[in-house]
Amino acid sequence: MTAAAKPSYTPAMKRILALFIASSSAAASFAAPPIHWDAGADVMSQVRVALPQASVPLAAVERRYRSRAGATLLIDATEIGVGKFHRYDNKLHPYPATSVWKGHISPEGTLHTPLVFDDADGFTTIQFSNLEELLRAIAAISAKRGAKVAVLNIHGHGLPGGMWYPKDTAQERSAECAAWRQSASGPEESNYEQYYSAVSKEEIMSIRRMSDAPGHYACTTGADDWKEIVARVPAIRGVFADDAVIHFQSCVVGLGEAGRQFATDVASLLLPGDKGSLQASVDFGLGDWSMPEGMGFWDYQNDRQLARDNRVYPVDRKDREIMQMGTIRVARKSGGTWSTALVGGQQFMSGVKGSAPQAATTKESLAFDIEGTHRGFKLAPGAPDGFPASFSQIKPPPGAAMILAVPAPPTGLIRIPGTRCYTQRID
Repeated sequence: MTAAAKPSYTPAMKRILALFIASSSAAASFAAPPIHWDAGADVMSQVRVALPQASVPLAAVERRYRSRAGATLLIDATEIGVGKFHRYDNKLHPYPATSVWKGHISPEGTLHTPLVFDDADGFTTIQFSNLEELLRAIAAISAKRGAKVAVLNIHGHGLPGGMWYPKDTAQERSAECAAWRQSASGPEESNYEQYYSAVSKEEIMSIRRMSDAPGHYACTTGADDWKEIVARVPAIRGVFADDAVIHFQSCVVGLGEAGRQFATDVASLLLPGDKGSLQASVDFGLGDWSMPEGMGFWDYQNDRQLARDNRVYPVDRKDREIMQMGTIRVARKSGGTWSTALVGGQQFMSGVKGSAPQAATTKESLAFDIEGTHRGFKLAPGAPDGFPASFSQIKPPPGAAMILAVPAPPTGLIRIPGTRCYTQRID
């Protein structure tokens, strides 16, 4: 085992090595180590573990080791439009076998959902068009294989407190989902081109205002939609393991009060005990060919940073070039009550079991201590979960108040991150 920059073993490397030495215990479990950086280089891509047949990156060792640990299901659930993005992205930049996005690639040819297939890492992929289709597929696979779901990664385009896909077939065929249908059925090149669109400051501020409170947005599945569909598919309540982890691999699903309510409501619907958790990003998510370790993060810091990112991103088409440290909202149950906490200073949401964010945060230290990363705002006293329930609870630093004063777009439309499609509040 070698590291390009250091000859010594890091604690993470030692933990992986110890697990392989003790590999006779197939059910061994460990918390995913934080990612270490050395002189600006990604150690996770440098460190390789020698196996009998091959040499693979450390991140893949952890993922594959977990896939063998017990009779459980590990599921990559992919909205069909995003699956087509990965299919085209993979053609231009072939994904390594170790990429966490490899299981999200749509197969070639005409696509009819739900699509179900297994990958070499022990994950089962479900590509879907609507929430009911996804939940019925999960319940059916669990029943057929007699296994509980240990990991569920739901990958698609997100908004605060929801994701952009229909709740059921009826909504899928309705007028409110016309833009989604066009994205889902259009050429994969279109999904790819839209992913690398520049995003304006006004669009970002519109999404932040949207996060202030839950609402019903066109063709977007929020907490109320989950409640409705789970009631139709009651079998889904019994398919998750006691320590299951659900990752929403998507932009801004966990942002604001809308994100807090969504995380707690969905976790309470699906997860059976005190050991499970749900994770959703507060920031915009990054997940292309350059991010094999997992979903990275990006957000507005200042005008200069946004101008620079919008200049290089549509040209270079490389998520890693603009990635930042991010914040993940984590929902857990304690004392019979579901609540959330925000964990800052994260480089990736990896999508593997045990990969809970490592650094605990408090209301006072919530990732705002990383200069510039989270808008430079400071929390007012009493903000729940370490994140403001509304923008009235944020105190901007001198000169930043104008950010909050950006007027809403006249049309009332909200752009779906990673697309050129729009939604609007309809309740």
